[in-house]
Amino acid sequence: MSLFSILGIGGKKLVETGVCTRAEVTGQKTLWWIKINTKAVRIGPSDGVVFPGYIRFTYKVEGVEYKGGRVVSPYVRCPVKGEYITVYYDDSEPAKHTVKI
Repeated sequence: MSLFSILGIGGKKLVETGVCTRAEVTGQKTLWWIKINTKAVRIGPSDGVVFPGYIRFTYKVEGVEYKGGRVVSPYVRCPVKGEYITVYYDDSEPAKHTVKI
């Protein structure tokens, strides 16, 4: 798994040309050490601060299980464990995947 796929970079082609399947979220956590300030002036240390999430997921293609992970923007709802998401993958190489959240 590359850093680009974890960050969701470079997956546009897979979304447009790849095939998709359901993936189950197997873990979710908040990345507390990546603090994004949304206000220019803050009153307290957590005023206007948001944190991105990170999910782990598994999906199957022709009976073979693949695992992946992805950073989730703090501006969208992060899927929780047990929830299903859509994974787009390369038909010729199913380990190459992207998630559109």
